[in-house]
Amino acid sequence: MNRIKVRPSGIVAGGLCGVKGPSCTAATKPSGITYVFLPDGAQVAVCGACLDERVASGAWRVEGARSKAARTGNMSS
Repeated sequence: MNRIKVRPSGIVAGGLCGVKGPSCTAATKPSGITYVFLPDGAQVAVCGACLDERVASGAWRVEGARSKAARTGNMSS
């Protein structure tokens, strides 16, 4: 699978999620979201749950982020 590298905006706002995954917390009612930028410059509003789902599934890779294993020093596996 080819992961899409997304760049976080660093902005947290209230609004609707543009991803609307299975665990979305801002699908129909405004809630906390952030914005990420796709490689083509498109901006996507995403809630934390959908961002986590996209990263965990391998669909997105967050630019500048390190894996949990890298943060904890547990690099075996």
